[in-house]
Amino acid sequence: MGQRELDRVRRIALALPGMNERLSHGVRCFFVRDQRPVCYYHDNHHGDGRISLWCPAPPGVQEELAGAEPKRFFKPPTSARGTFSGWLGVFLDTSGEDTVDWDEIAAILEDAYRHVAPGKLDRGSSMTSKPVTFLLADLGVTQSHSRPHVSNDNPYSEAQFKTLKYRPGFPRRFTSIEAARAHCQLFFPWYNEHHRHGGLGLHTAADVHHGQAPAVRARRADVLTASYLAHPERFVRKPPAPRELPTASWINPPGKKEAAAQ
Repeated sequence: MGQRELDRVRRIALALPGMNERLSHGVRCFFVRDQRPVCYYHDNHHGDGRISLWCPAPPGVQEELAGAEPKRFFKPPTSARGTFSGWLGVFLDTSGEDTVDWDEIAAILEDAYRHVAPGKLDRGSSMTSKPVTFLLADLGVTQSHSRPHVSNDNPYSEAQFKTLKYRPGFPRRFTSIEAARAHCQLFFPWYNEHHRHGGLGLHTAADVHHGQAPAVRARRADVLTASYLAHPERFVRKPPAPRELPTASWINPPGKKEAAAQ
C-alpha cells in the first residue's frame, strides 16, 4: 500500500550515520547502531488505514505540532510502560493542500536522530592519530581537546555544522570545490529561512535574527489555544503552549548551582 512512502523514508533514514533497518514487533523500524529507534514506519496500523511515521522528539514538540496541525501531526498512543510518550506522529498519506513535504520529513528524521543518537561524534581516530598530531606540531598548531562541560566552541557554528553533516543528501565526499560551494549555496538558505531549530524554540534562524520570533510565537499560541478550546479532551495534562524563546545559547549549559554562583 505505501511502498513509495517506505522507499522515501528508507532513503532518508539510511543516509544518516550508523542507521540500520529491521522489523520490530512486526513494524518496520530504523535504529541507530542497531539499538536506539529513530522512527517506526506504520502502514495501516491496527487497521486505521493510514500511513504514518512515529519519531522521538524533544520535549514540547509533539504537543505543539499535533495541537497546531492535527491534519499532519498526531500523538502516537503511549503504551502502559510509557513507550512512545512524547513521540511525534506524522501522516505520510495526506493530499490536496496538505501534500507531504519531504524536506520537512527529512528534517524531522534528522531531529529524531540527533535526539537519540550517541553524543559528540566528531572526535574520531583521524584527529587523535599520531600522524595528524605530528603534522599539527610541525605546523605549530596547538590542539584543543574536548572535555565534559569544558568547551570554547561556538554553539551556532557547531549547530550548523552538525546539521550540514547529518542532513540527508550530504555526500560522502565532494568531487571539487565548486561542488562543495554549490551544495552550501542550497543548504544555507534552507538552514536560515526554513529549518525550524530545536534550540530556537522551533523558530527559523531568520525569524530570530530579524526579531519576528515573538510575533510567530504569539500566532502559534493563538492556534494552540483555539485547538484546546475546541478539543480539550486531547490535552490530558495541561493546555498546550508554544516553546519559550531561548535567552542564551550554550553547548554545555551550567548547572543551577553554577549558574547561581555566576
